[in-house]
Amino acid sequence: MSDYDGGRTADSIVEFMQKENKPLVSEVKALSEVTGSKPSFVLVGDLEASPAVKKLAAEKKANLDFYWVASLEGQEAGSLLFVESGAVSDSVAKGGDLDKFVSEHA
Repeated sequence: MSDYDGGRTADSIVEFMQKENKPLVSEVKALSEVTGSKPSFVLVGDLEASPAVKKLAAEKKANLDFYWVASLEGQEAGSLLFVESGAVSDSVAKGGDLDKFVSEHA
């Protein structure tokens, strides 16, 4: 659980609590399931094989959403995608500098 430093309205408190109670990285079956007002990152492939993504999600969960999808046509397993408004706007291949990539888009 993290400290609450958000808004003081009922809606902002509920949003914070919902975020606190969901998994750090949520599974989706397709990019169309990636929704929300915050920038999102989607890992393609096995989440358990990518501890760096779970670590980043724990550090950045207040401002970003993280998802994973088992496979995605046209994307290499281990890639991390940056998604805005339901579309991929950038990606980094497996073995790339994930911290730098997330920092550039956060």
